[in-house]
Amino acid sequence: MGAGALKNMRSFIGRGAKVGTPITFVCGAIADLASTIAKFSFYLLIIAVCTALLSGMLWFFRYRRRFLAAAQDGVMQPEEVIALGERNVWSVMFAFSVIATVVMGGFVIAEKYAGDGDKGVLATVVPGMDKVQEALFRVEKKVAAVKEDTAAIRKDTGALREDTAKIAASVDEIAKRFDSLAATGGIIPGAKTPEEHYHNARVQELGGNFAAARKEYADYLAANLDVLDPWQSYTAMLKAQEGRAGAIETLRYFGEKITPRTASHETALALLDEQRDPRLAKLHALAAKYPDYGPLPFLLSEEFSDTKRGEQSVADKRAEKEWLEKFRAAHADGKFLKYFLDKKEAQKWLDSAEARRAKLAAMPEKALENPVTLTMTQGNAGWNAAFVLLDYKVKEIFCKVDGQGDFQSTGHLTIQNPQTGLPMARLDLPLPDIAPGEHTIELKYTDKNDQTNGPYTLKFSTEDAKMAQAKMMLNTTFASWLMFRDYEGRRLLYFTGLLGYRPVLKEIRYSLNSDALDRTFEFKLSEKMYETGTDIFVAVPNDTESAHVQATFKDGTKSAVHKFVPKP
Repeated sequence: MGAGALKNMRSFIGRGAKVGTPITFVCGAIADLASTIAKFSFYLLIIAVCTALLSGMLWFFRYRRRFLAAAQDGVMQPEEVIALGERNVWSVMFAFSVIATVVMGGFVIAEKYAGDGDKGVLATVVPGMDKVQEALFRVEKKVAAVKEDTAAIRKDTGALREDTAKIAASVDEIAKRFDSLAATGGIIPGAKTPEEHYHNARVQELGGNFAAARKEYADYLAANLDVLDPWQSYTAMLKAQEGRAGAIETLRYFGEKITPRTASHETALALLDEQRDPRLAKLHALAAKYPDYGPLPFLLSEEFSDTKRGEQSVADKRAEKEWLEKFRAAHADGKFLKYFLDKKEAQKWLDSAEARRAKLAAMPEKALENPVTLTMTQGNAGWNAAFVLLDYKVKEIFCKVDGQGDFQSTGHLTIQNPQTGLPMARLDLPLPDIAPGEHTIELKYTDKNDQTNGPYTLKFSTEDAKMAQAKMMLNTTFASWLMFRDYEGRRLLYFTGLLGYRPVLKEIRYSLNSDALDRTFEFKLSEKMYETGTDIFVAVPNDTESAHVQATFKDGTKSAVHKFVPKP
Protein backbone atom coordinates (compact mmCIF):
# COMPACT_ATOMS: atom_id res chain seq x y z
CA MET A 1 0.00 0.00 0.00
CA GLY A 2 2.82 2.38 0.90
CA ALA A 3 4.65 1.77 -2.36
CA GLY A 4 1.45 2.37 -4.35
CA ALA A 5 0.64 5.52 -2.44
CA LEU A 6 4.16 6.88 -2.97
CA LYS A 7 3.99 6.08 -6.67
CA ASN A 8 0.63 7.84 -7.05
CA MET A 9 1.91 10.81 -5.03
CA ARG A 10 4.89 11.23 -7.35
CA SER A 11 2.59 10.99 -10.32
CA PHE A 12 0.26 13.70 -8.95
CA ILE A 13 3.14 16.03 -8.16
CA GLY A 14 4.77 15.47 -11.55
CA ARG A 15 1.54 16.26 -13.42
CA GLY A 16 0.74 19.20 -11.13
CA ALA A 17 4.21 20.70 -11.59
CA LYS A 18 3.49 21.43 -15.27
CA VAL A 19 0.69 23.83 -14.34
CA GLY A 20 1.48 24.66 -10.71
CA THR A 21 5.11 25.69 -11.16
CA PRO A 22 4.49 28.76 -13.43
CA ILE A 23 1.46 29.79 -11.37
CA THR A 24 3.25 29.59 -8.05
CA PHE A 25 6.36 31.22 -9.49
CA VAL A 26 4.29 34.23 -10.67
CA CYS A 27 2.67 34.41 -7.22
CA GLY A 28 6.08 34.17 -5.61
CA ALA A 29 7.47 36.96 -7.81
CA ILE A 30 4.58 39.25 -6.89
CA ALA A 31 5.01 38.41 -3.21
CA ASP A 32 8.73 39.10 -3.48
CA LEU A 33 8.15 42.50 -5.10
CA ALA A 34 5.55 43.30 -2.45
CA SER A 35 8.07 42.67 0.30
CA THR A 36 8.27 46.47 0.78
CA ILE A 37 4.87 46.11 2.46
CA ALA A 38 5.34 42.82 4.33
CA LYS A 39 7.13 39.42 4.17
CA PHE A 40 4.55 37.87 1.86
CA SER A 41 6.92 35.17 0.56
CA PHE A 42 7.47 33.86 4.09
CA TYR A 43 3.75 34.01 4.86
CA LEU A 44 2.90 32.10 1.66
CA LEU A 45 5.56 29.52 2.51
CA ILE A 46 3.91 28.86 5.89
CA ILE A 47 0.50 28.59 4.23
CA ALA A 48 1.83 26.21 1.56
CA VAL A 49 3.50 23.93 4.14
CA CYS A 50 0.37 23.77 6.30
CA THR A 51 -1.83 23.11 3.26
CA ALA A 52 0.52 20.36 2.02
CA LEU A 53 0.49 18.60 5.39
CA LEU A 54 -3.30 18.85 5.78
CA SER A 55 -4.21 17.85 2.21
CA GLY A 56 -1.56 15.10 2.15
CA MET A 57 -2.96 13.55 5.31
CA LEU A 58 -6.54 13.73 4.05
CA TRP A 59 -5.54 12.26 0.69
CA PHE A 60 -3.51 9.43 2.26
CA PHE A 61 -6.27 8.40 4.69
CA ARG A 62 -8.77 8.34 1.82
CA TYR A 63 -6.31 6.29 -0.26
CA ARG A 64 -5.80 3.87 2.67
CA ARG A 65 -9.53 3.38 3.19
CA ARG A 66 -10.13 2.60 -0.50
CA PHE A 67 -7.04 0.36 -0.66
CA LEU A 68 -8.23 -1.78 2.30
CA ALA A 69 -11.68 -2.02 0.78
CA ALA A 70 -10.24 -3.25 -2.54
CA ALA A 71 -7.88 -5.73 -0.87
CA GLN A 72 -10.55 -7.22 1.41
CA ASP A 73 -11.23 -10.20 -0.92
CA GLY A 74 -7.49 -10.78 -1.34
CA VAL A 75 -7.48 -9.92 -5.04
CA MET A 76 -6.84 -6.38 -6.58
CA GLN A 77 -8.89 -6.02 -9.70
CA PRO A 78 -7.47 -3.82 -12.53
CA GLU A 79 -10.33 -1.35 -12.28
CA GLU A 80 -9.72 -1.05 -8.53
CA VAL A 81 -6.04 -0.27 -9.11
CA ILE A 82 -7.03 2.41 -11.67
CA ALA A 83 -9.53 3.91 -9.21
CA LEU A 84 -6.83 4.18 -6.56
CA GLY A 85 -4.68 6.25 -8.96
CA GLU A 86 -7.45 8.68 -9.93
CA ARG A 87 -7.04 12.38 -8.96
CA ASN A 88 -9.34 14.05 -6.42
CA VAL A 89 -9.56 17.42 -4.72
CA TRP A 90 -7.12 16.44 -1.97
CA SER A 91 -4.54 15.00 -4.31
CA VAL A 92 -4.65 18.10 -6.53
CA MET A 93 -4.41 20.41 -3.50
CA PHE A 94 -1.54 18.39 -2.13
CA ALA A 95 0.36 18.51 -5.42
CA PHE A 96 -0.06 22.31 -5.75
CA SER A 97 0.85 22.99 -2.12
CA VAL A 98 4.03 20.86 -2.41
CA ILE A 99 5.05 22.84 -5.52
CA ALA A 100 4.19 26.12 -3.78
CA THR A 101 6.27 25.07 -0.79
CA VAL A 102 9.28 24.44 -2.98
CA VAL A 103 8.89 27.71 -4.94
CA MET A 104 8.20 29.91 -1.91
CA GLY A 105 10.97 28.24 0.02
CA GLY A 106 13.32 29.14 -2.78
CA PHE A 107 12.25 32.79 -2.67
CA VAL A 108 12.60 32.94 1.13
CA ILE A 109 16.09 31.41 1.07
CA ALA A 110 17.18 33.61 -1.86
CA GLU A 111 15.88 36.75 -0.14
CA LYS A 112 17.74 35.88 3.05
CA TYR A 113 21.09 35.54 1.29
CA ALA A 114 20.73 37.87 -1.74
CA GLY A 115 17.98 40.38 -0.87
CA ASP A 116 18.68 43.98 0.08
CA GLY A 117 16.63 44.95 3.14
CA ASP A 118 12.92 45.00 2.35
CA LYS A 119 13.35 45.14 -1.42
CA GLY A 120 13.21 41.37 -2.03
CA VAL A 121 15.48 39.27 -4.19
CA LEU A 122 14.11 40.19 -7.66
CA ALA A 123 14.39 43.97 -7.11
CA THR A 124 17.92 43.44 -5.81
CA VAL A 125 19.29 40.96 -8.36
CA VAL A 126 17.38 41.66 -11.59
CA PRO A 127 18.29 45.03 -13.20
CA GLY A 128 15.28 47.33 -13.59
CA MET A 129 12.97 45.36 -11.30
CA ASP A 130 13.41 47.97 -8.56
CA LYS A 131 11.67 50.48 -10.87
CA VAL A 132 8.84 48.01 -11.48
CA GLN A 133 8.56 47.47 -7.73
CA GLU A 134 8.34 51.22 -7.10
CA ALA A 135 5.72 51.72 -9.82
CA LEU A 136 3.53 48.79 -8.68
CA PHE A 137 3.64 49.55 -4.98
CA ARG A 138 3.93 53.37 -4.97
CA VAL A 139 1.02 54.01 -2.57
CA GLU A 140 2.14 51.30 -0.19
CA LYS A 141 5.68 52.65 -0.23
CA LYS A 142 4.35 56.08 0.78
CA VAL A 143 2.64 54.56 3.78
CA ALA A 144 5.76 52.60 4.60
CA ALA A 145 7.84 55.75 4.27
CA VAL A 146 5.61 57.58 6.72
CA LYS A 147 5.87 54.71 9.17
CA GLU A 148 9.62 54.65 8.72
CA ASP A 149 9.75 58.42 9.25
CA THR A 150 8.01 58.06 12.57
CA ALA A 151 9.87 54.98 13.77
CA ALA A 152 12.36 57.17 15.57
CA ILE A 153 9.50 59.04 17.24
CA ARG A 154 7.72 55.93 18.53
CA LYS A 155 10.84 54.65 20.23
CA ASP A 156 12.52 56.19 23.21
CA THR A 157 14.48 59.23 22.02
CA GLY A 158 16.28 59.51 25.39
CA ALA A 159 19.22 61.77 24.68
CA LEU A 160 17.31 64.06 22.32
CA ARG A 161 14.20 64.54 24.43
CA GLU A 162 14.96 63.62 28.00
CA ASP A 163 13.81 67.06 29.08
CA THR A 164 11.60 69.07 26.70
CA ALA A 165 11.96 72.28 28.66
CA LYS A 166 15.74 71.94 28.59
CA ILE A 167 15.75 71.44 24.82
CA ALA A 168 13.41 74.40 24.25
CA ALA A 169 15.65 76.58 26.37
CA SER A 170 18.61 75.67 24.19
CA VAL A 171 16.96 76.51 20.85
CA ASP A 172 19.08 79.65 20.54
CA GLU A 173 22.25 77.61 20.91
CA ILE A 174 20.97 75.06 18.42
CA ALA A 175 20.18 77.87 15.97
CA LYS A 176 23.70 79.26 16.32
CA ARG A 177 25.20 75.85 15.64
CA PHE A 178 22.88 75.44 12.64
CA ASP A 179 24.16 78.72 11.17
CA SER A 180 27.72 77.51 11.49
CA LEU A 181 26.79 74.17 9.88
CA ALA A 182 25.17 75.94 6.93
CA ALA A 183 28.57 77.34 5.99
CA THR A 184 29.97 73.83 5.52
CA GLY A 185 27.48 72.97 2.79
CA GLY A 186 28.00 69.19 2.82
CA ILE A 187 26.44 66.16 4.48
CA ILE A 188 27.43 65.61 8.10
CA PRO A 189 28.23 61.88 8.58
CA GLY A 190 26.66 60.24 11.61
CA ALA A 191 24.45 63.21 12.47
CA LYS A 192 23.31 63.14 16.10
CA THR A 193 21.99 66.57 17.11
CA PRO A 194 18.76 68.21 15.86
CA GLU A 195 20.61 70.93 13.96
CA GLU A 196 22.78 68.33 12.22
CA HIS A 197 19.74 66.31 11.15
CA TYR A 198 17.96 69.44 9.86
CA HIS A 199 21.09 70.55 8.00
CA ASN A 200 21.41 67.11 6.36
CA ALA A 201 17.69 67.08 5.51
CA ARG A 202 17.98 70.33 3.57
CA VAL A 203 21.15 69.27 1.79
CA GLN A 204 19.62 65.92 0.82
CA GLU A 205 16.45 67.65 -0.36
CA LEU A 206 18.41 70.09 -2.55
CA GLY A 207 20.31 67.14 -3.97
CA GLY A 208 17.08 65.34 -4.90
CA ASN A 209 17.58 62.48 -2.45
CA PHE A 210 14.11 62.77 -0.92
CA ALA A 211 14.13 59.39 0.82
CA ALA A 212 17.23 60.37 2.77
CA ALA A 213 15.80 63.84 3.40
CA ARG A 214 12.64 62.32 4.90
CA LYS A 215 14.71 60.17 7.21
CA GLU A 216 16.76 63.17 8.36
CA TYR A 217 13.59 65.23 8.89
CA ALA A 218 12.12 62.41 10.99
CA ASP A 219 15.27 62.25 13.12
CA TYR A 220 15.12 66.02 13.58
CA LEU A 221 11.42 66.03 14.47
CA ALA A 222 12.02 63.49 17.21
CA ALA A 223 13.50 66.35 19.26
CA ASN A 224 10.07 68.08 19.14
CA LEU A 225 11.52 71.61 19.06
CA ASP A 226 8.93 74.39 18.86
CA VAL A 227 10.41 76.10 15.78
CA LEU A 228 8.46 76.76 12.59
CA ASP A 229 10.83 76.87 9.63
CA PRO A 230 11.75 73.13 9.64
CA TRP A 231 8.04 72.25 9.59
CA GLN A 232 7.53 74.60 6.64
CA SER A 233 10.51 73.14 4.77
CA TYR A 234 9.23 69.63 5.42
CA THR A 235 5.67 70.38 4.29
CA ALA A 236 6.95 72.11 1.14
CA MET A 237 8.85 68.95 0.22
CA LEU A 238 5.85 66.75 1.01
CA LYS A 239 3.53 68.89 -1.14
CA ALA A 240 5.95 68.66 -4.06
CA GLN A 241 6.12 64.86 -3.74
CA GLU A 242 2.65 63.84 -2.62
CA GLY A 243 0.42 66.86 -3.01
CA ARG A 244 -1.40 68.83 -0.35
CA ALA A 245 -3.52 65.88 0.80
CA GLY A 246 -0.46 63.69 1.28
CA ALA A 247 1.31 66.42 3.25
CA ILE A 248 -1.70 66.86 5.53
CA GLU A 249 -1.92 63.11 6.16
CA THR A 250 1.77 62.90 7.02
CA LEU A 251 1.68 65.88 9.39
CA ARG A 252 -1.36 64.49 11.16
CA TYR A 253 0.42 61.17 11.53
CA PHE A 254 3.40 62.94 13.09
CA GLY A 255 1.05 64.86 15.36
CA GLU A 256 -0.26 61.63 16.82
CA LYS A 257 3.26 60.47 17.67
CA ILE A 258 4.87 63.69 18.92
CA THR A 259 3.94 64.92 22.37
CA PRO A 260 3.34 67.51 23.54
CA ARG A 261 1.81 69.21 20.51
CA THR A 262 3.67 72.41 19.63
CA ALA A 263 2.40 75.68 18.22
CA SER A 264 4.78 75.25 15.26
CA HIS A 265 3.32 71.87 14.28
CA GLU A 266 -0.27 73.11 14.60
CA THR A 267 0.54 76.24 12.61
CA ALA A 268 2.19 74.26 9.80
CA LEU A 269 -0.86 71.99 9.65
CA ALA A 270 -3.27 74.96 9.56
CA LEU A 271 -1.36 76.55 6.67
CA LEU A 272 -1.99 73.45 4.55
CA ASP A 273 -5.72 74.25 4.38
CA GLU A 274 -6.35 75.33 0.79
CA GLN A 275 -9.53 77.33 1.48
CA ARG A 276 -8.88 80.85 2.82
CA ASP A 277 -11.79 81.14 5.25
CA PRO A 278 -11.14 77.83 7.10
CA ARG A 279 -7.39 78.56 7.10
CA LEU A 280 -7.97 82.05 8.47
CA ALA A 281 -10.29 80.69 11.17
CA LYS A 282 -7.65 78.16 12.24
CA LEU A 283 -4.93 80.82 12.40
CA HIS A 284 -7.18 83.08 14.49
CA ALA A 285 -7.89 80.19 16.86
CA LEU A 286 -4.17 79.45 17.20
CA ALA A 287 -3.41 83.13 17.85
CA ALA A 288 -5.88 83.03 20.73
CA LYS A 289 -4.45 79.72 21.99
CA TYR A 290 -0.80 80.80 21.72
CA PRO A 291 -0.76 84.59 22.32
CA ASP A 292 3.04 84.62 22.72
CA TYR A 293 3.76 82.76 19.48
CA GLY A 294 5.35 85.51 17.37
CA PRO A 295 5.08 83.99 13.85
CA LEU A 296 1.26 83.91 13.93
CA PRO A 297 0.68 87.70 13.68
CA PHE A 298 2.89 87.76 10.57
CA LEU A 299 1.00 84.86 8.98
CA LEU A 300 -2.33 86.51 9.77
CA SER A 301 -1.16 89.81 8.27
CA GLU A 302 -0.25 87.95 5.08
CA GLU A 303 -3.81 86.63 4.78
CA PHE A 304 -4.99 90.22 4.25
CA SER A 305 -2.10 91.37 2.03
CA ASP A 306 -2.38 92.16 -1.67
CA THR A 307 -0.32 89.03 -2.34
CA LYS A 308 -3.09 86.82 -0.94
CA ARG A 309 -6.10 89.05 -1.67
CA GLY A 310 -5.08 90.27 -5.12
CA GLU A 311 -6.74 93.64 -4.58
CA GLN A 312 -7.25 94.87 -1.05
CA SER A 313 -10.33 96.47 0.40
CA VAL A 314 -9.97 99.08 3.13
CA ALA A 315 -10.92 96.40 5.66
CA ASP A 316 -8.08 94.21 4.33
CA LYS A 317 -5.56 97.04 4.67
CA ARG A 318 -6.74 97.85 8.17
CA ALA A 319 -6.49 94.19 9.26
CA GLU A 320 -3.07 93.77 7.63
CA LYS A 321 -1.76 96.87 9.40
CA GLU A 322 -3.15 95.78 12.78
CA TRP A 323 -1.51 92.34 12.56
CA LEU A 324 1.77 93.84 11.33
CA GLU A 325 1.85 96.10 14.38
CA LYS A 326 1.25 93.08 16.61
CA PHE A 327 4.04 91.25 14.80
CA ARG A 328 6.48 94.13 15.32
CA ALA A 329 5.57 94.20 19.01
CA ALA A 330 6.11 90.43 19.29
CA HIS A 331 9.51 90.76 17.63
CA ALA A 332 10.48 93.63 19.94
CA ASP A 333 9.51 91.47 22.95
CA GLY A 334 11.68 88.57 21.76
CA LYS A 335 8.73 86.37 20.77
CA PHE A 336 9.60 85.80 17.12
CA LEU A 337 13.21 84.87 16.40
CA LYS A 338 13.25 82.11 19.00
CA TYR A 339 10.79 80.14 16.87
CA PHE A 340 13.20 79.95 13.91
CA LEU A 341 16.19 77.69 13.53
CA ASP A 342 17.34 79.38 10.32
CA LYS A 343 17.76 83.06 11.23
CA LYS A 344 18.18 83.99 7.55
CA GLU A 345 14.65 82.77 6.89
CA ALA A 346 13.40 84.78 9.86
CA GLN A 347 15.09 87.90 8.45
CA LYS A 348 13.13 87.45 5.21
CA TRP A 349 9.92 87.63 7.25
CA LEU A 350 11.10 90.78 8.99
CA ASP A 351 12.06 92.46 5.70
CA SER A 352 8.71 91.56 4.15
CA ALA A 353 6.82 92.93 7.15
CA GLU A 354 8.67 96.25 7.03
CA ALA A 355 8.13 96.64 3.27
CA ARG A 356 4.39 96.03 3.59
CA ARG A 357 4.12 98.31 6.60
CA ALA A 358 5.85 101.14 4.70
CA LYS A 359 3.39 100.71 1.85
CA LEU A 360 0.42 100.88 4.20
CA ALA A 361 1.86 103.98 5.91
CA ALA A 362 1.13 105.95 2.75
CA MET A 363 -2.56 105.84 3.71
CA PRO A 364 -3.45 108.13 6.65
CA GLU A 365 -4.46 106.42 9.87
CA LYS A 366 -7.73 108.37 10.01
CA ALA A 367 -8.66 107.18 6.55
CA LEU A 368 -8.21 103.55 7.60
CA GLU A 369 -10.28 104.09 10.72
CA ASN A 370 -13.05 105.92 8.88
CA PRO A 371 -12.91 105.51 5.09
CA VAL A 372 -16.04 107.61 4.49
CA THR A 373 -16.24 111.40 4.14
CA LEU A 374 -19.45 113.43 4.06
CA THR A 375 -20.31 116.58 2.13
CA MET A 376 -23.60 118.35 2.82
CA THR A 377 -25.13 120.59 0.16
CA GLN A 378 -28.25 122.72 0.29
CA GLY A 379 -30.40 123.40 -2.72
CA ASN A 380 -33.93 124.45 -3.56
CA ALA A 381 -35.18 120.96 -2.64
CA GLY A 382 -33.44 121.00 0.75
CA TRP A 383 -30.32 119.24 2.01
CA ASN A 384 -28.48 116.35 0.37
CA ALA A 385 -25.71 114.18 1.89
CA ALA A 386 -22.98 113.08 -0.54
CA PHE A 387 -20.55 110.30 0.43
CA VAL A 388 -17.00 109.64 -0.75
CA LEU A 389 -15.61 106.16 0.05
CA LEU A 390 -12.05 104.91 -0.22
CA ASP A 391 -13.47 101.56 -1.31
CA TYR A 392 -14.53 102.18 -4.87
CA LYS A 393 -15.79 98.62 -5.34
CA VAL A 394 -18.76 99.18 -3.05
CA LYS A 395 -21.72 96.92 -3.64
CA GLU A 396 -24.33 98.60 -1.44
CA ILE A 397 -24.62 101.41 1.14
CA PHE A 398 -26.93 101.50 4.17
CA CYS A 399 -27.73 104.55 6.32
CA LYS A 400 -29.83 105.77 9.19
CA VAL A 401 -30.17 109.35 10.45
CA ASP A 402 -30.00 110.45 14.09
CA GLY A 403 -30.28 106.83 15.25
CA GLN A 404 -33.87 106.56 14.06
CA GLY A 405 -35.19 103.27 12.64
CA ASP A 406 -33.22 100.58 10.87
CA PHE A 407 -30.48 100.91 8.31
CA GLN A 408 -31.91 101.57 4.87
CA SER A 409 -30.19 101.05 1.54
CA THR A 410 -29.46 104.19 -0.47
CA GLY A 411 -30.36 102.16 -3.55
CA HIS A 412 -28.63 101.77 -6.88
CA LEU A 413 -28.29 103.83 -10.04
CA THR A 414 -29.31 102.56 -13.45
CA ILE A 415 -25.68 102.55 -14.60
CA GLN A 416 -23.27 99.69 -14.01
CA ASN A 417 -20.19 99.91 -11.81
CA PRO A 418 -17.34 98.95 -14.18
CA GLN A 419 -15.27 97.71 -11.21
CA THR A 420 -17.82 95.19 -9.97
CA GLY A 421 -20.07 94.57 -12.97
CA LEU A 422 -23.06 95.28 -10.68
CA PRO A 423 -25.42 98.27 -10.56
CA MET A 424 -23.67 101.33 -9.15
CA ALA A 425 -24.44 101.94 -5.48
CA ARG A 426 -25.98 105.36 -4.91
CA LEU A 427 -23.50 107.58 -3.09
CA ASP A 428 -25.91 110.21 -1.80
CA LEU A 429 -28.84 110.51 0.60
CA PRO A 430 -31.54 113.21 0.13
CA LEU A 431 -32.58 114.91 3.39
CA PRO A 432 -35.24 117.43 2.27
CA ASP A 433 -37.00 117.82 5.64
CA ILE A 434 -34.09 117.81 8.05
CA ALA A 435 -34.33 120.49 10.75
CA PRO A 436 -31.57 123.07 11.35
CA GLY A 437 -29.01 122.03 13.95
CA GLU A 438 -26.66 119.12 14.79
CA HIS A 439 -27.22 115.68 13.21
CA THR A 440 -25.55 112.28 12.72
CA ILE A 441 -25.61 109.80 9.86
CA GLU A 442 -24.59 106.21 10.52
CA LEU A 443 -23.31 104.44 7.42
CA LYS A 444 -22.20 100.92 6.63
CA TYR A 445 -21.45 99.23 3.33
CA THR A 446 -20.59 95.90 1.76
CA ASP A 447 -17.30 95.74 -0.11
CA LYS A 448 -16.13 93.57 -3.00
CA ASN A 449 -15.59 90.62 -0.63
CA ASP A 450 -19.19 90.90 0.67
CA GLN A 451 -17.74 91.99 4.00
CA THR A 452 -19.76 94.53 5.98
CA ASN A 453 -17.77 97.63 6.91
CA GLY A 454 -18.92 99.98 9.65
CA PRO A 455 -21.13 101.40 10.82
CA TYR A 456 -19.26 104.70 10.70
CA THR A 457 -20.74 107.75 12.44
CA LEU A 458 -20.67 110.98 10.43
CA LYS A 459 -21.60 114.19 12.26
CA PHE A 460 -22.68 117.45 10.67
CA SER A 461 -24.30 120.77 11.50
CA THR A 462 -26.58 122.49 9.03
CA GLU A 463 -25.00 125.83 9.94
CA ASP A 464 -21.46 124.55 9.46
CA ALA A 465 -22.46 122.80 6.25
CA LYS A 466 -24.09 125.96 4.96
CA MET A 467 -20.95 127.94 5.76
CA ALA A 468 -18.66 125.37 4.12
CA GLN A 469 -20.82 125.23 1.01
CA ALA A 470 -20.98 129.00 0.70
CA LYS A 471 -17.22 129.43 1.12
CA MET A 472 -16.55 126.77 -1.46
CA MET A 473 -18.90 128.39 -3.96
CA LEU A 474 -17.59 131.90 -3.32
CA ASN A 475 -13.99 130.76 -3.70
CA THR A 476 -14.96 129.13 -6.97
CA THR A 477 -16.82 132.19 -8.33
CA PHE A 478 -14.72 135.05 -6.86
CA ALA A 479 -14.22 136.57 -10.33
CA SER A 480 -17.91 137.56 -10.38
CA TRP A 481 -18.22 139.06 -6.88
CA LEU A 482 -18.16 142.66 -8.25
CA MET A 483 -19.01 144.07 -11.64
CA PHE A 484 -18.77 147.63 -13.08
CA ARG A 485 -21.55 148.95 -15.31
CA ASP A 486 -21.94 152.33 -17.03
CA TYR A 487 -25.61 153.29 -17.15
CA GLU A 488 -27.23 156.62 -18.17
CA GLY A 489 -24.03 158.57 -17.59
CA ARG A 490 -23.26 156.99 -14.24
CA ARG A 491 -20.77 154.29 -13.20
CA LEU A 492 -22.36 151.59 -11.00
CA LEU A 493 -20.62 148.93 -8.92
CA TYR A 494 -22.71 145.74 -8.47
CA PHE A 495 -22.19 143.28 -5.54
CA THR A 496 -24.55 140.60 -6.98
CA GLY A 497 -22.03 137.75 -6.87
CA LEU A 498 -21.64 138.15 -3.09
CA LEU A 499 -25.19 138.90 -2.10
CA GLY A 500 -26.52 135.45 -3.05
CA TYR A 501 -24.72 134.18 0.09
CA ARG A 502 -26.08 136.71 2.61
CA PRO A 503 -26.98 133.94 5.18
CA VAL A 504 -23.25 133.36 5.86
CA LEU A 505 -21.98 136.93 5.42
CA LYS A 506 -21.33 139.31 8.31
CA GLU A 507 -19.76 142.25 6.49
CA ILE A 508 -18.60 143.39 3.03
CA ARG A 509 -15.80 145.93 2.89
CA TYR A 510 -14.48 147.58 -0.28
CA SER A 511 -12.37 150.49 -1.52
CA LEU A 512 -11.96 152.43 -4.78
CA ASN A 513 -8.68 152.93 -6.62
CA SER A 514 -6.76 151.38 -3.68
CA ASP A 515 -6.73 148.34 -1.40
CA ALA A 516 -7.54 150.34 1.76
CA LEU A 517 -10.96 148.66 2.21
CA ASP A 518 -12.21 151.82 3.85
CA ARG A 519 -15.87 151.50 2.87
CA THR A 520 -18.69 149.15 3.94
CA PHE A 521 -21.42 147.87 1.67
CA GLU A 522 -24.65 147.71 3.62
CA PHE A 523 -26.98 144.80 2.95
CA LYS A 524 -30.03 143.22 4.57
CA LEU A 525 -29.47 139.94 6.43
CA SER A 526 -31.28 136.84 5.16
CA GLU A 527 -31.58 133.13 5.90
CA LYS A 528 -32.34 132.17 2.32
CA MET A 529 -29.42 131.20 0.14
CA TYR A 530 -29.10 132.41 -3.44
CA GLU A 531 -31.48 135.37 -2.98
CA THR A 532 -29.68 138.66 -3.64
CA GLY A 533 -32.34 141.09 -2.39
CA THR A 534 -33.00 144.48 -3.99
CA ASP A 535 -30.07 146.62 -2.80
CA ILE A 536 -27.37 145.19 -5.00
CA PHE A 537 -25.21 148.16 -6.20
CA VAL A 538 -23.70 151.53 -5.37
CA ALA A 539 -22.87 154.52 -7.63
CA VAL A 540 -19.18 155.36 -7.83
CA PRO A 541 -17.28 158.24 -9.48
CA ASN A 542 -17.07 157.91 -13.24
CA ASP A 543 -13.28 158.07 -13.10
CA THR A 544 -13.05 155.01 -10.82
CA GLU A 545 -10.41 152.72 -12.29
CA SER A 546 -10.56 149.80 -9.80
CA ALA A 547 -12.25 148.38 -6.73
CA HIS A 548 -11.00 146.01 -4.02
CA VAL A 549 -13.34 143.86 -1.90
CA GLN A 550 -13.17 141.46 1.08
CA ALA A 551 -15.97 139.44 2.71
CA THR A 552 -16.16 138.71 6.43
CA PHE A 553 -18.11 135.56 7.32
CA LYS A 554 -20.30 134.92 10.34
CA ASP A 555 -17.72 132.53 11.79
CA GLY A 556 -15.22 135.41 11.94
CA THR A 557 -13.04 134.30 9.03
CA LYS A 558 -12.29 136.57 6.10
CA SER A 559 -11.88 135.98 2.41
CA ALA A 560 -8.91 137.03 0.35
CA VAL A 561 -8.88 140.57 -1.06
CA HIS A 562 -9.88 140.62 -4.73
CA LYS A 563 -9.42 143.42 -7.28
CA PHE A 564 -11.85 144.34 -10.04
CA VAL A 565 -11.53 146.82 -12.97
CA PRO A 566 -14.16 148.13 -15.41
CA LYS A 567 -14.38 146.29 -18.69
CA PRO A 568 -13.41 148.36 -21.74
